[in-house]
Amino acid sequence: AYVIAGAAQAESADPRVTVLYDLDGEAHRAYGIRRATVLLVRPDGYIAVRTEPHQREQLRSYLRQWLGGPAPARSAAS
Repeated sequence: AYVIAGAAQAESADPRVTVLYDLDGEAHRAYGIRRATVLLVRPDGYIAVRTEPHQREQLRSYLRQWLGGPAPARSAAS
């Protein structure tokens, strides 16, 4: 995962997340981002989801649609 951050934003505490700093604001302008935004960009460059960080259900719904939900729980008898 990557985070594109403005110059004033801190680093990620999660070692799996790479922080890219948009020091001149070019990426933010290109995507029309003015406040905290979550973008899910597919490998082909298509923006699949654009939402605010506190609205996680839209991202979860998209991922469930394409990746499927969690595996059903197995009973002890199985």
